[in-house]
Amino acid sequence: MFKIAVLGAGEQAQGVAYYLNHDPRVKEFVCYDNDDMRLYAIRKYLGSKGHIFLLDADDPDILLRVLQEGKYHGVFNALPYRLLPKTTQTIIMAGLPGVDLGQATGEQEYLRDAAEQIDVSYARGCGMAPGIISDVGFAGIKELDKCFSVRMYCGGILQNPRGKLGHASFFSVPGLYYEYAATPYYIFGGKKVKGEPLMPGNSQTFVLHNDKKIINTEAAVTAEAFEPDIELWEEVSDTVSYATLRHTEFSHFTKVRKALATKNEEEFIDWLWRNLIPKEGERDMMVWRVYVVGEKAGVKTTIIYESICMYNEQVCLSAMQQYTAFPATETLLQILSHPQSWPAGFPYHERHINMALLKTNLLRHGLVIKKTIIPDLS
Repeated sequence: MFKIAVLGAGEQAQGVAYYLNHDPRVKEFVCYDNDDMRLYAIRKYLGSKGHIFLLDADDPDILLRVLQEGKYHGVFNALPYRLLPKTTQTIIMAGLPGVDLGQATGEQEYLRDAAEQIDVSYARGCGMAPGIISDVGFAGIKELDKCFSVRMYCGGILQNPRGKLGHASFFSVPGLYYEYAATPYYIFGGKKVKGEPLMPGNSQTFVLHNDKKIINTEAAVTAEAFEPDIELWEEVSDTVSYATLRHTEFSHFTKVRKALATKNEEEFIDWLWRNLIPKEGERDMMVWRVYVVGEKAGVKTTIIYESICMYNEQVCLSAMQQYTAFPATETLLQILSHPQSWPAGFPYHERHINMALLKTNLLRHGLVIKKTIIPDLS
């Protein structure tokens, strides 16, 4: 059984704490943060295994001493993106395996050799997208003899949308600006291709199983965290893309495109603040679908993975928290449980995750991943 250090006590760390407390592989965990209010808020998720401790993780000397003296088996880094390079280095220096929720930034890349030399596995970007979305995409590729394309769609949306944009400010609004306004990239013909901001994608329809309610979503290719890693995908699929989903009836992306065309960054962020619904008191849902198209035994085959997750009223965890924190926590526990399957350095979790175990453990928390295989017999 493992002892885990969790760096950060924000919203995502709440989901991490809940998962760790309910997992039989975990003996104990400690959540560290420099904010008393965040530590107070996370207490309800600690259960019998969790503890809290006030710590400034931005101080590498203090963090290194805490990690070394705490006799931890692994570290979940739930700190803001800006702190990931420095704290990743400290985790590696402590000789501990770890995971985070950030994208695989170039700022961390120089640490790859150090992790390999110390024989430490540190998996980056293990949450939603990249994360569970890219994990199932890679799992589909492994089932085919040849893969032609992987198209990934996901969206954190409101259960009861309203207002001008039908969306809420779940995370950083300035961060949402960069996701919308920055140049997106995708893979086509095995090469990284530059796209246009908010290129339209194929609309997706989901059916809620309990009340048969239809959820119609529009799609657009966004930037930042949703950029597929060419090193990961170029040898396994000709075409790879991510797209973000929003409620169709609000024409969210059409309105955003018009605003981007007429406003500077400061004006656009102000426009978002005025037109997004405050997240307090709202109930969200996660909808995602992945299409893997290729060939199996000479037959063109499409494998579809999809899932719908609702705000958990019983434990007060948003759908976004569940589908970001839970897969990442499972990834860390798999690294600790099966270290022989995870090479030192910065291994791609997509290549090494045990998908069957991941699906089984997510199912224990009510996260159901549906899989459909469609052979083209025409």
